[in-house]
Amino acid sequence: MRATAKSALRTAKRYPTSKSLSKQLPAAAYTAATLFGFLKSHPNSFSGAIVADDKTAFFCADACKLLRLDCFVLPDIRARFGEDLRSYQKELIELGETLSNFYAQEAKNRFLIVPYSTVTKPLPAPSLYATFTLSFGDTIDMERIKNYLLDSGYNSVDTVEQKGEFSFRGDVIDIFTIGSENAVRILLDDQQIESIRYFDHATQKSFPSELEKIELRPAVFALDHSSKTKMQTLIDQDSGDSFFKDIASLGLWKLHELNLDINLLNEYKFCFAEDLSQELDELYIDSDGLIDRSCLDEVPMATQQTVYEPLSVSSPKTLIAFHKDKDITIALSYDSQLKANEIENAKNITLFYTDSAASFISKNELIISLNKPARNKRRAPKPTLMLDSLTIGDYVVHENYGVGRFNGLEQGRLLGGERDFAAIIYANDDKLLL
Repeated sequence: MRATAKSALRTAKRYPTSKSLSKQLPAAAYTAATLFGFLKSHPNSFSGAIVADDKTAFFCADACKLLRLDCFVLPDIRARFGEDLRSYQKELIELGETLSNFYAQEAKNRFLIVPYSTVTKPLPAPSLYATFTLSFGDTIDMERIKNYLLDSGYNSVDTVEQKGEFSFRGDVIDIFTIGSENAVRILLDDQQIESIRYFDHATQKSFPSELEKIELRPAVFALDHSSKTKMQTLIDQDSGDSFFKDIASLGLWKLHELNLDINLLNEYKFCFAEDLSQELDELYIDSDGLIDRSCLDEVPMATQQTVYEPLSVSSPKTLIAFHKDKDITIALSYDSQLKANEIENAKNITLFYTDSAASFISKNELIISLNKPARNKRRAPKPTLMLDSLTIGDYVVHENYGVGRFNGLEQGRLLGGERDFAAIIYANDDKLLL
């Protein structure tokens, strides 16, 4: 990786913004400004950028929209090599959804933004995102659909509430499929599909309009029978200390051994949005040399020929008047935003319709967004029972039921299938199965 000056704080001091027009911005905003300037001076030269974390990815994606790039942002997966991945289920589902969308998009303007901790891990190849279509009137094999969902990374639950979950209840199948804003409910007459409708996962009420078909997509990745058998064999031979020896826990780590992974750095041209040498050194040491540094060392770092700095704009009209001699671009979603901000169009003003909320300034150019910044959707960590570190008799705390004693694993039946449950014992020998 070619070294250049990194510090966004130094950049902020070197190119200060008027306090009356802008407030102090986070370092990620300056990284995004650097990436914006670099990509603008190298049009169509890169297919992706490597960033530090989720926050930086959020700012960089907003900046890249101003370059008319169709951005796909992978989640920041901080799992160590060989670690049990069950507690990262939400991130893995987001990874699968984003990768499948990116692979399906063939436009030249697609752009992938990836945290360094994610790009260094085995990632599923495009071949692992085969879809499964169900249509009105189809006669279906319930067991086949259930196996597809389980093998694709979906979780079987009583009530579907989030992406990557499904529920079989007699003649009713609920699935929150990847790539959809709403879950889908399939009603059966014996084994024939008689109705397909979206439903609100919060209220569990179905929408009135029916669908002709629904396309099921893998939640994490989908394996055929042969690959699944080979992967499970590798997992059974794994010498790690993971409590569970299954694909959900360790499958991602075995993709490379089966030639089912993709090295994004070999397939697409990336740049570093900032200097991450120290972070990569620490990650390399922590992985016991499992990371291939050769590809990373060839990735160039974003630098600016024309220096852009970010703006947090409180008064667009005032800022435009102050910089009236510059080339001005106004990013907006609706024409009514111009009237709301009392802005009149002029010869040196270009309107660009986008939902980006990023604003930048350079010596000769001003880019102002009239959109309100969207909140960065931070993923709240899901409470997880770390079975690897528990022994029978240990005390555990449940967020709803309080302190109990771990009593080992018990097998039980749920929705017609055998599953393992963690048994928690409370007063009067009350038992909670998780």
